[in-house]
Amino acid sequence: MRKLLLILFLFMTVSNATIYNLKYHNITIGEIKNIETTEKKFLKIKVISSLARFMLGEDYLVYYEEGYTTGNHKNSKYKNDKHAILRVIEKAVKGTIKDETYIISKEKTIEIKFDKDFNQYNFIYIKKGKIKSEGFIKLKNNSLLSFKDTKNNVEILLVKN
Repeated sequence: MRKLLLILFLFMTVSNATIYNLKYHNITIGEIKNIETTEKKFLKIKVISSLARFMLGEDYLVYYEEGYTTGNHKNSKYKNDKHAILRVIEKAVKGTIKDETYIISKEKTIEIKFDKDFNQYNFIYIKKGKIKSEGFIKLKNNSLLSFKDTKNNVEILLVKN
């Protein structure tokens, strides 16, 4: 009976997991199983593309922002977030995203505005007066459905909820 309950519990845990796909130039690169890690200033992505895995030389990609001290993620390649993508995703995941200009530093800002026509938040990341990243975020019931950086061709899509 215990084994049956354990198997049932494991199945329910796995089947209820929220999974996102990471795409770069419309090619699926990997899976994100825990998007809430953006609060800890990183995303761990399981690389599912064999070509990307070959090029990285690792099974995982850890995408991090300033202030993250690289952890002990085995078989992982680390990539710094130069375009403040994680900041915008973190706001969406926390449910604190709103029309506002976030000042990151003297030369870096993120402008977020809600677009009623498309029911999405548009964002622009500006560094030293130049647009480095721009795109949109779609939410449903304060849950992230999709994130698309149109300037850098990065997309995060909800696959399974």
